[in-house]
Amino acid sequence: MGDLPQHRSITLEFESQFRVTLASSDFASIMKAFLLLLPQFLEDFFQKVLVGFAEYEMTLPRKSFVCTCCGNDHDFVWKTRHGKATTILTWFRWITLKQLQVLCKRCGHKQNITRTLLGMEPRQRVPDATRRKLALMGAVAKGTSI
Repeated sequence: MGDLPQHRSITLEFESQFRVTLASSDFASIMKAFLLLLPQFLEDFFQKVLVGFAEYEMTLPRKSFVCTCCGNDHDFVWKTRHGKATTILTWFRWITLKQLQVLCKRCGHKQNITRTLLGMEPRQRVPDATRRKLALMGAVAKGTSI
């Protein structure tokens, strides 16, 4: 897996529209509605950031990923930006993302780059950062009593 350059950055304009139905304007109702929106917002945010970085990556002459068949790191085209769904465990909850798939122009091999962009191994569902966060929470919780 190629290392992603540390100097790159993108700026995204992020707009999302969610529909909320509320029966009351009291504090608890508003908080409950907001908590129901958070998972949708998290997935939408992740997807937009990943697509933004992937589109930037595709403009570079040399990609941070290589074809797993022929080793090419230059010539790719988009296969799909909204492929099959995959699940990833974040610090907050499981999220579902659409796979980003590219096609190697040299050998015709298709590969997903979603996990590469996230700094994860292929088929890995729990990122190392999430494992560390959960381990820390477990260690802290073990020392407390209720």
